[in-house]
Amino acid sequence: MVMVNLSLDPPSKTSAPRALDLDPEDYPSLVMEACESLAEAGCRFRIGGFWQDDWGLDVGYDLSAVIEQLPDLLAALRAGEKAELDMYAQGVERSLFFDPRGNVVVIRCFSRTSWMPIPGEVEQERFEVVAMLENLAQAFGKAIAIADPTIGKLRPFDRWRKGIV
Repeated sequence: MVMVNLSLDPPSKTSAPRALDLDPEDYPSLVMEACESLAEAGCRFRIGGFWQDDWGLDVGYDLSAVIEQLPDLLAALRAGEKAELDMYAQGVERSLFFDPRGNVVVIRCFSRTSWMPIPGEVEQERFEVVAMLENLAQAFGKAIAIADPTIGKLRPFDRWRKGIV
């Protein structure tokens, strides 16, 4: 696989309703709680590229790192600015650097482990990269609405579910 791809499969079950003891304005904490619920509900997160179709990331921790960075990543790419997506979990330790150049985005992958990306950079159409990230956000919004409706009702997840990313 040469192109970079991120996707989220829907949950296979719903968690029991519960009270949320988090500040709804604390986005990182909400993301961590949401990802824990998605993991419990059987969601599957995939990211691949650079000749490895599935990087073997988990929902509870790795997806959380991606979703925490997603709003800033999307804003930068929409504005034609450089951005980074850091998958910092031990064992993964990869960063994707996005460099918009007109209608394309050069995506460089840097590994901090023995795994090496092949090739070290790829080009994708910018609209495809933005659409992929928007689709990930929408899938996340839909998945958390099923897995944990309490969190799914909160912003930005409620908006993402409706395609407002």
